[in-house]
Amino acid sequence: MNRLRLPVLSLILASGLALSTASMALAQHSHGDDKPGAGGQPGHKDDGHAHGEVAKAGSFADAAQRIAADVKTIDAALAGGSIAGVSDKANAVATLAKTMGALALAKESGVPREKVKDINLASKELAEAADNLHNIADAGDVEKSKAALAPVKAAAAKVAALAPAMADGHDHAHDAEAASVTHMVTVAAEGGKAIEASKAVPMVFTLKDAKGAPVKNLDTVHEKVLHLLAVSKDLSWFAHEHPTRRADGAFTIPMTFPAGGEYTLYFDFTPKGSPQQVVPVKVTASGTPKTAVPLKVDAGTPKTIDGFTVALDTEGAIKAGGKAHMSFTISQDGKPVTTLRPYLGAMGHLVIISEDGTQFVHAHPHEGGEHGADGHDAHGGHGADAKKDEHADHGGAPPKAADAGKSMGGPKVDFEAHFKQPGTYKAWAQFNVGTAEKERVLTVPFTFTVEKGAVSAAPVNKVCPMTGDVVNAFHTRDFKGQTVGFCDGDCALRWDGLKDEERMAKLVAAIAGSTPKTPHGAQPGAGHSGADHAGGDDAMPAGVDADEERALYLTPGGIYTEADIKANGSVTAGDKYKGKMAKHDMKPKAGDKICPITMTKANPKFTWIIGGKTYEFCCPPCIDEYVLLAKTSPKEVLDPSEYVKK
Repeated sequence: MNRLRLPVLSLILASGLALSTASMALAQHSHGDDKPGAGGQPGHKDDGHAHGEVAKAGSFADAAQRIAADVKTIDAALAGGSIAGVSDKANAVATLAKTMGALALAKESGVPREKVKDINLASKELAEAADNLHNIADAGDVEKSKAALAPVKAAAAKVAALAPAMADGHDHAHDAEAASVTHMVTVAAEGGKAIEASKAVPMVFTLKDAKGAPVKNLDTVHEKVLHLLAVSKDLSWFAHEHPTRRADGAFTIPMTFPAGGEYTLYFDFTPKGSPQQVVPVKVTASGTPKTAVPLKVDAGTPKTIDGFTVALDTEGAIKAGGKAHMSFTISQDGKPVTTLRPYLGAMGHLVIISEDGTQFVHAHPHEGGEHGADGHDAHGGHGADAKKDEHADHGGAPPKAADAGKSMGGPKVDFEAHFKQPGTYKAWAQFNVGTAEKERVLTVPFTFTVEKGAVSAAPVNKVCPMTGDVVNAFHTRDFKGQTVGFCDGDCALRWDGLKDEERMAKLVAAIAGSTPKTPHGAQPGAGHSGADHAGGDDAMPAGVDADEERALYLTPGGIYTEADIKANGSVTAGDKYKGKMAKHDMKPKAGDKICPITMTKANPKFTWIIGGKTYEFCCPPCIDEYVLLAKTSPKEVLDPSEYVKK
């Protein structure tokens, strides 16, 4: 988005506003000098040739899995004497590797702080090696590409060795059809029997690696080495099971499919030394099928099951490509439930599957506070029919004695999830509402919509808020819905320890120290003086990244709503007022309307609706800054009647 101009900041401060109010001048910046391919953006090398867009990784684990799969694909191609696709895959590996430092630093990454440095070094080594392979493969030399692959594989192995630290992360989002799935699972009824509906059928599952060899060593994740999530094709039936491992290494469990038809079994496991796997396998049960139950969005309506009422709050629309906060509040007879107990090592489990079955999310609550307790090792299988809202509460085995005194939580349990694709999704939230002697797992379904997301924003600042050095786009944090960049990981960690007001002050100062973009009509390097903005007729500055501008104006946030977007014509201020001249009056008279940003006289031809109210500004760039303020610091936004010269 456009810049915070130094003269504007001077005008704000000259008007007697406190530094905290200067947050209204927050603005996104363009990044013409950003490194190609950074942050999961379209891969594009400095030598001018372009590649397909590399999808941004949703998490550290996701990046590690995709890298492992791409390296394996490259290895197989070169081993067969083919160079086809190697350059693109190498570019994807390099692009993903460059994001791993930032992904490891994310709170939800689950990566221990002491390993972040190792990850930074390993991912840097991998990015350099993959870039080299990419360049060599572009020349079409198979033998040289094989030689260049060796350091890529070595660096990728280092990254993979660090990836298992992700096993206990909060959020595991997986594309059920993604190439990152490198393992497989064979499924059969014991003894080769048919899978019949409405009958308990002993099922046998064998986990295999990419070469077809049985997987022997598995990490324990949330107290189990294998989580089995099963759903019917229409998502009206759900089960969360934990099969038992036999002496031969295979897993077994009796399953009863409620009707004839197709089911998908999602096997969630983490092989030792490998990334987490979610392997979907379709099975068909013979018997009379049930009429498919169409999904109906109901996330806004609390559900009452067996005397417990559960409400879901998503804090507004859920967007693809970003973080989604999902908060569940549990009550009973109108009173908050504060006696939730851990279930499988967490205060709750959340399984989310897209309507088409290709998107799978298995999330766990945020750590710390009431959600940070560990759980006991108890088995609970759960089935659900969404149409009737009949969800089984199963009693599990009594918890171990050592677990009896573990902390309780509630009534609120918070999850964070990531969605790659827009569409309709169904979620099943699970909570232990039992006692210390006997667990009781409540399974509650909700259906919701994930909207198409905006383009991921680049950092709003060009200089580090901690040191003033140039920002490295690989080190970022989310702050009030905006991406803040840092020069290195240490500064990002120091930022984590600050209070919000301290962060805001440092960010405003960092943005003020950024080089402003060349205004529309000016020559490069000509600068943009205070006089240009404060007096005379000057064309609207138009040095704006189009994607970032759309992301600011066409996505809601804070008090800036979908209704506002429609009322403003679903356009950006830059498009709406393109070509209009801004004349600034520095000496407004008593009773004149003034611009919320510069405090100069407002121009009635430059208006924007925010929070259902119409504001007047001196020029379009100030609209940019005020919309951003409304989205990031809505409490700073005053009523339009307040912007009048006294």
